[in-house]
Amino acid sequence: MNVLKRRISHISVAVFAAAALSASALTGCGSDTKAPESTEASPTSAAPETSPTSVAQADQLLADSAEVMKSLRAVHVNLVVNNLRLQMETVDADVTNEPKGQGRAVGSATIRMAPDADPVPMDFVIQNKTTYTKGPDGRYTARAPEDKIYRPGVVLSPDKGLGNIIAQVKNPKAGEPETIAGVRTVPVTGTVDAAVVNAVIPGLGDSGELPITLWIAEGTPANLVKMDVTKDPGNVVVTLSKWGEPVTIPNTEG
Repeated sequence: MNVLKRRISHISVAVFAAAALSASALTGCGSDTKAPESTEASPTSAAPETSPTSVAQADQLLADSAEVMKSLRAVHVNLVVNNLRLQMETVDADVTNEPKGQGRAVGSATIRMAPDADPVPMDFVIQNKTTYTKGPDGRYTARAPEDKIYRPGVVLSPDKGLGNIIAQVKNPKAGEPETIAGVRTVPVTGTVDAAVVNAVIPGLGDSGELPITLWIAEGTPANLVKMDVTKDPGNVVVTLSKWGEPVTIPNTEG
């Protein structure tokens, strides 16, 4: 999830409601003598509990998906920021961490070139640890070292990327299956440390916990299909596709 900037800043660019258990009302035996009223709350007023099945399913889905995403070498990323002022507003790109140790990406993004600037659209390529932007003439211009803007390889990094985010979700609960972009998924809701997400989506902060929903493909492989991270007053939605498909990087020297 791939971000650009021109020394723009230091920022270098995954269920639902759990099933509830119904409590049954208790009934007393009839009597001529009126029983004293209980001061305890009725069982029917108790808060709904999380289904053990929902939790177990969520744990298994997260474990399977984390393993899949940590071994993934290429994916298409569509990122949209809503009601938050981050460096990037949108990213739509193919990302790969091949060759090993060299994250590469090609796509388009809407980026703020400075913290107080309006976002501007651009086409970009990241390779050879350098960020290039495409000009009106179709030529690419080197803008900055990759580590000064964003490292696309972090998206698929086993230690810091999407797989790590999935593995770090707390208090997960599985919801009813949903179809996302033609893929049947199971949503999993929970929370995650902001610092864990910040590695992939810079600007979300490095402290506190954030609500997160992950839509994980039903069956095998357990690809992450969609991720929604909430930070008041907005959210960031990441939708993935083209898992494992080869990425073609344009020639930036032409």
